[in-house]
This record gives sequence, C-alpha cells and structure tokens, in this order.
Amino acid sequence: MNPAARVPPTVRLIFACDSVAGDGAGNIVVQNPRTHLRLPAGATFPFQVPRLSVYFQLVEGLGSFDVAVEMWRLVDDGTRRYVGTSPLIRSIGFTGPTRMIPQPRVEVLAPARFRAPGMYELRVVEVTADGSTPLGGMKAILRVMA
Repeated sequence: MNPAARVPPTVRLIFACDSVAGDGAGNIVVQNPRTHLRLPAGATFPFQVPRLSVYFQLVEGLGSFDVAVEMWRLVDDGTRRYVGTSPLIRSIGFTGPTRMIPQPRVEVLAPARFRAPGMYELRVVEVTADGSTPLGGMKAILRVMA
C-alpha cells in the first residue's frame, strides 16, 4: 500500500469502565461504565486505582496503525497535564469494505494514578516513531471526586 494512501481511523466510541469481557457468544460485556470515580472513604490524593479499563471503537481508517490510550488531567487554567499512556496496541488494520465496520478494542491502564480531583481526558492516539498524534472523533472525560 502506498504510505500516502493511509487514512487514520476515527474514534467512534470511548469510555472508561471496570472491565470488558466476552460472553462466549461473540458479544462484548461491559461492566460498570464510568463517567466519574469517587475515592473510597478515608482515601486521599494522590490516589491509585489498580485497574481502569478503557473500551473504544475505531472506524474508517485505511492502512495499519499502532495505537494507545493517553490520559491527561484537565487543569482549571485551561491547560492539561500528562498522566500516562497504556501499552501499545500494534497493527490494527483497515482494508477494503471492512474498514467501515467498527473495530472494538479494550486497553487497561494499570495502575491509573490520580494526583488531584478534577477532570481527566482519555484519548486514543496513533503512535509512530515521531511520537503520538490524537485520532479524530470522541474523547472520554472521567470526573474524579474526593
């Protein structure tokens, strides 16, 4: 394939959850989708969650892509602070007519560290030798509360 013909996929859906599993019949079972996270009684910041799953679907790409999930803390002054990146998911391929069918993926941020209460953004990025580039489409926001 001509490298110039590559088209990065779009993030059709993304959210944080406790876990994702198959039910044995080809269906995906998402456990406890999250829009917010409350610290347990008595816990203080910085706080670490042993495991946070991120479910996402990619669609409409052309070519093969390495991707990861990045987490950023959104700060009140309008800036963002890098928190961490998931392990790399290698060679997600989009070819022919199947490139229009959403490709579901799950990535685990383990552990997920939260330095302060507030809003945290989860986004899927394409990873290349030159760094990472956010993919177009949805991003997830996770509100972390004390």
